[in-house]
Amino acid sequence: MKNLLIVALCLFAAATGCKKKEEGKAAPASSPTENAPAPGDKPADKAPEAAPGGASKAEYKPDEIFKATAGKSHMDLMDMFKDGATVTGTIKEVKDDPTGEYVLVFDAGDGHTVSAMLNDPQPARDKKLKAGDSVTVTKCQVANPSDKDVPLRTCDLK
Repeated sequence: MKNLLIVALCLFAAATGCKKKEEGKAAPASSPTENAPAPGDKPADKAPEAAPGGASKAEYKPDEIFKATAGKSHMDLMDMFKDGATVTGTIKEVKDDPTGEYVLVFDAGDGHTVSAMLNDPQPARDKKLKAGDSVTVTKCQVANPSDKDVPLRTCDLK
């Protein structure tokens, strides 16, 4: 009897879940061309939608990206930097870990830093980057910033 009750509840839950899914479906368009762009319109002509909390710009200095990320949630950062961030600045420190991690640390002012971990460290090693060199890293994914550092991951050296 107990097993029958459990099976009945499972079937009921599955049936109601299916109805909710069907109710949430969007109605089909009345014609396939109704929502299609007009001839001559190109998707690239449309301006990108602003991300919550403001759209990100193309390139940042270390202090600018530190300020832009302050107080943002992880989801906001993913939306803001969905195409990656580009940062140009002067290297404060180079961390070349024997395990393969290669991190360029930039000074963002007031004791703050921006740490860019390179996707492929070999070009940086070949250039023998050092503190004081000016570089640009691009396609960086912004990780969760702390109150002192903004970590950038999977950066490419430009």
